[in-house]
Amino acid sequence: MQDPDVAPVEATLSRAAARSPAPELPTDGRRLPVEHALWICACVTMDDAPTWLVYVTADGGLGWSRMPDGEEPLDLVEAQWEAGWHCAPAQVLEWLRTGEPDGLLQGHEAAERVVVDAIAAHVRA
Repeated sequence: MQDPDVAPVEATLSRAAARSPAPELPTDGRRLPVEHALWICACVTMDDAPTWLVYVTADGGLGWSRMPDGEEPLDLVEAQWEAGWHCAPAQVLEWLRTGEPDGLLQGHEAAERVVVDAIAAHVRA
């Protein structure tokens, strides 16, 4: 069974990406140049949940993708700033709604805060 917060997370990301679309991820082995890239493994749940890659390009475009099992998200982008973490889909949804990642970033470095804040700003714009 899929975690019930997966669909609202993906709907929020899709709405944000539609406002300022970024190029889709290449499928030919090349890496997409981006400013910020964030992978989120939403595995902290009793139900099934995906790994997402969310990215912002230099021109302000926002893109996201659900990663197939076994795919390394950061192998698909060439990011100036990158971060990632494991969390619950409910935590991701809360971050997307409020822009506050504090519960997600405990024990993480300041550089990761730069990435999540930049992406949150694009999602909430």
